[in-house]
Amino acid sequence: MDKEELEIMIPSETVRKHIMETGWTFTDREKAALMYHRDQLWKEECALLKSLADRTGDEELRGQIAEWIEWHEKALRLFKENNERQHIYILNVKEEGGYWDGEYLPCGYFFNWEEAYAYGKKENAPFDIEKYKVGDVSEFDDGTCSHHSESDVRFDEDGEIRFISSGEIPDVLDSYEETRDHFSEMYFEVPNPFDRGDIVRSCRDGGYYGIVGMSQERWKKKVARCKGEMAGYADYSDIKIGVDFFNEKTGFFFPTDDVSPLDLERYERKDKGLSGTIDTLLLAAEVIYREEGYIGDYFYWLEQYQEAVKSK
Repeated sequence: MDKEELEIMIPSETVRKHIMETGWTFTDREKAALMYHRDQLWKEECALLKSLADRTGDEELRGQIAEWIEWHEKALRLFKENNERQHIYILNVKEEGGYWDGEYLPCGYFFNWEEAYAYGKKENAPFDIEKYKVGDVSEFDDGTCSHHSESDVRFDEDGEIRFISSGEIPDVLDSYEETRDHFSEMYFEVPNPFDRGDIVRSCRDGGYYGIVGMSQERWKKKVARCKGEMAGYADYSDIKIGVDFFNEKTGFFFPTDDVSPLDLERYERKDKGLSGTIDTLLLAAEVIYREEGYIGDYFYWLEQYQEAVKSK
């Protein structure tokens, strides 16, 4: 498979190397799925899908891509319309650091989406703009109110679109059968070179360290189940493995999270044998996951690590 094409579809260098070594291949529909689920700008995603549609022999896929792009373009066009000020736009800016780190918090209310966008760009941080219909409020039994946005557009810190959602037009997929077979939702087997106990680092979410919790044996059973008894019910969310992510502030691990193996890099330790380092703790956790170590060893190195964090 072409190296440049792999870099476009798969963020993990570890997985790309595995693909080249094993000769793994993808169908055009699977390539479309990988392009869609890659974390990238919306305009880049559209360009890649259009290019794939132009050269594929899969007529159904070509139609799916055309409908998908048309839906998003229409959703964006309607998002920008606010005739007679029937809607209000709420600007939410992503917090960096502090108690609300990673959360999108309201920072302004506008009748014009372009004004909301201009203020969002000034923040030099990722932001989104939600569109609400004025007066469209639901009330719960306890007297509290509920507001639901009609559409939402998310931007990066440079003001480039990353995500579009809309309730102003019918979903692009209007049946379960369409969802199951559509490139944006379908299940398919992906390469997974990781085994239980492997130390990894995420290609997303700030590059967290972690330990893989799912063995190759369990992974193969999961794939067989998704292709067999769950065929027709499995979707892209089933293309994941369990990973315990490391909290650098405390030295503990987050509860197991499900992550696509395509978003993980194998991490090679650098500070081997040095106390008080992340690598020492990761090594202690690795041997426990491989059932070759003791929990007491981990807590010994944890104490060393926490002391080193305090002294910084």
